[in-house]
Amino acid sequence: MVEEISRFRNNSFLVSFEIEEDKRMVMDRRSWSIYGELFVLTDWSLTVPTNEVKLDKSPFWARAIGVLPAFLSKSNVSMIAGKVGEVLELDLDIRRDKWRGFFRFRVNVEISNQLFLGFFLPIYGGVLVWVQIKYDHLGNFCFHCGKFGHDRKTCSLLAPITITGSNGIGVPVFGPWLRSDYGNGDCFSAFLSR
Repeated sequence: MVEEISRFRNNSFLVSFEIEEDKRMVMDRRSWSIYGELFVLTDWSLTVPTNEVKLDKSPFWARAIGVLPAFLSKSNVSMIAGKVGEVLELDLDIRRDKWRGFFRFRVNVEISNQLFLGFFLPIYGGVLVWVQIKYDHLGNFCFHCGKFGHDRKTCSLLAPITITGSNGIGVPVFGPWLRSDYGNGDCFSAFLSR
C-alpha cells in the first residue's frame, strides 16, 4: 500500500503509494485524523513546485439535521451544503433522507476557518428552525472558537462563542454535537440537557 513516508516541510509529509488504486482509495475516504488531529491530504503532481502545494482544505462528509421534508429539494440541499464549504457531492436520495431526518453532502472545508455549525432556517409564518451541521470523522477542534489546530485550553478566546436560542438562553455553539456520531442532538439540546 504505502511505499514511503518522508518529511516534506514543517508538519507536512510526503506519502508515496506503490499502487495508484491504493492512493485513490485513501484520497476518496478523506477526511483522516491521526491521534484525533486532522491529517490533511492533497494530490500533488511532481510538476508543481513544493512551495505551491496547498494544504488549506479538507473534504468532509457532513449532515444537515433539522431541515423539514418540505424543504428537501435539490436546490435547497445544494444551497445548504454550499454554506458549509465547496460542494463536492450531494447525497440526493431525498426519499430516504426524509425518513432519517437529515441529508448528507461532501464539502471541501477551509481548515483555517471556523467550522460551520448551522443556521436558523425561516419557514412558514416567520418561524425559525435550527439546522445543525454535523461532520463525519471530525477530529479534534477547539470548543471555544471552532477551529482546528488547538483546543480550548490554548485558544485566544477566554470563553466559547455562544448563540441565543428561541428561549433567550445563550449556549456554546462548538462542541461534540458537531460530530455525526454524537447523535441527532444540536447545540441547544446538548447544552440544555446537562
